[in-house]
Amino acid sequence: MDERTYTSEEAEAILLHANRVDPQTVAAPVSGPVSSEQLRSMGEEIGLTPEQIRAAEDQYLREKVGSVQGGSQFAQFLEQAKERTKAKIRNFVGFAVMMLGINAVTSPGTWWSLLPVGIVGAITASDIIKNGIGKPTENSREFERWRQRQNRSNQDRYVRNRQAEEQLDAYFKDNPSRDRIRAVEFLNANHGFEIEEAKDAVDDYWRRRAW
Repeated sequence: MDERTYTSEEAEAILLHANRVDPQTVAAPVSGPVSSEQLRSMGEEIGLTPEQIRAAEDQYLREKVGSVQGGSQFAQFLEQAKERTKAKIRNFVGFAVMMLGINAVTSPGTWWSLLPVGIVGAITASDIIKNGIGKPTENSREFERWRQRQNRSNQDRYVRNRQAEEQLDAYFKDNPSRDRIRAVEFLNANHGFEIEEAKDAVDDYWRRRAW
């Protein structure tokens, strides 16, 4: 089964969407990412079946893909698709120039390089037409997969931020000097955070504490 993740706002919208339930019966979802399994558990608490939740999920996602086409998230998806397409074109041009150059130097009388260049060109063109920028507004499945990857990345970031917050709470309780550099070293040395990741976590913690 395709296990999706949603923000708390999306989870609440799906629950409200299922059979048009009364908003008063929907408890506020937990903060942070909500999985499909958690969503089904929430639905059961207000009398909704897993089938109703899945149907509401599918309908919500279809509507969301349609509604966000002019929004920032879909614009980001299109921009990344364009960059991938440009990279594929650059790679093909580089390959073609290399092959034609080798051909011109080694066998100027026969253009054997046209065959591999043509094959790679056809594969590249097919890939661009299928997954590139030809008809991006019709590629809702690809957009949903991209959105799920973004959600998983956000979920991982959320979990790491929570871990960092808990560790920094304990660290600053034991070290009231509020030395940010030592706090970064603490996360890096004791809890597996990369230096840049630890620095971002400490800066975010600092901002939220308004120190």
